[in-house]
Amino acid sequence: MKHLLIPLVMVSSIFSSPVLAEVLEAASVPELQAALDRALPEDIIQVQPGRYTLDQPLVFRKSGLGSQAITVLATDKERTVFTGDKGFVFEDIRSIRLENLVFFAITRQPVLRLNSSRGITVTRCEFHKCGQVVNQKKVKDPRVPPMYMEACLVRLCVSAGNLMDLRGGYNRLINNSFETCGGTLRVDGDRNLIRGNYFMGNAVGGLAVQLLGNRDKFLNQYFHQVQAPPGRKGLVEVGPAHHSIFGHTTWYNCSTPVFVIGEEGRPSAMNTFANNLVQNHEAETPPIIQLSSDVVDLMWANNLIYDPAGRGNLVSGAEVKVLTGNPDLLEINGVCRVRAGSPAVNAGTGRTGSSMMDIEGRVRGLRPDIGAHELGKEEPTLGRIKSVFLK
Repeated sequence: MKHLLIPLVMVSSIFSSPVLAEVLEAASVPELQAALDRALPEDIIQVQPGRYTLDQPLVFRKSGLGSQAITVLATDKERTVFTGDKGFVFEDIRSIRLENLVFFAITRQPVLRLNSSRGITVTRCEFHKCGQVVNQKKVKDPRVPPMYMEACLVRLCVSAGNLMDLRGGYNRLINNSFETCGGTLRVDGDRNLIRGNYFMGNAVGGLAVQLLGNRDKFLNQYFHQVQAPPGRKGLVEVGPAHHSIFGHTTWYNCSTPVFVIGEEGRPSAMNTFANNLVQNHEAETPPIIQLSSDVVDLMWANNLIYDPAGRGNLVSGAEVKVLTGNPDLLEINGVCRVRAGSPAVNAGTGRTGSSMMDIEGRVRGLRPDIGAHELGKEEPTLGRIKSVFLK
């Protein structure tokens, strides 16, 4: 195991002293475990190209310190893969960053298991043909995001239960792609931010999103031909939430109902549902959106629902105004976007606190478009994640 000392000067106060950060290189599972056991805040562990078969869990026992995370990254993402019967285990630690790692066919245990851990950042990683991707338990400090997952690809991953089980609140799922997956994305606790994610395709068992907290933000999502698993009420299920915002999401050709909010006997109050677009081609019977009779003080605004069959009763449980008409979406590279002349263009409201940018990073105006995509000339800065590992 090679290492390199790099001096980093901390300028937090006039009494700061230089901190030496190490860059460690690991080319085998034992070397990687040894590097994790000796790592200190701001250390970087570079995983060399190769196939890393995990017969035993890879255990993280050392913590970073705030923004000075311990980073594990692959130097060559295309030629580096983790596989085997076990996954990564985080034991009562914080401030770890995983970057450019690829996981393949880990099905017997969760790929990432967080035990009393927080501040775990997973960015630009890929998960292929795995079972449960994340299992999070025993969150001690809900004010620190237990999981921050950004720009990752989850593909052909299927779980009989929860595909991802995030608890404790303050979790962040931003700009990820979930493609042909099955199971439930379960997000519990309060103040979760779920923004800019793509959900594409069907899988055996179907995929659902279950939100069980308060003050959550569910923004700029795109669902394309996704079915809810058997036994689930809908594609997206929201528990007895309070003060949560659900906006600027597009559902295209998905199963019905696509959205269920509230539970009978458990009031939901002061939530916002605005600027959402549903174009549904399924032959199932509406309603497409179900609102519990215990949903009160709902801010419902500028939602467009199109049913080509012309059926009524698109929303149940509340008297709300629904915008109708063919949104005239244009499919480009498998993703449907609004185009000039669509009734969704400039038909949204900017006064719901929902989103300042669309799913591809375009800035929204005072009269935003309905749905996940904003019509505009500027080049997108974000978008659907493409696999680097599979070519």
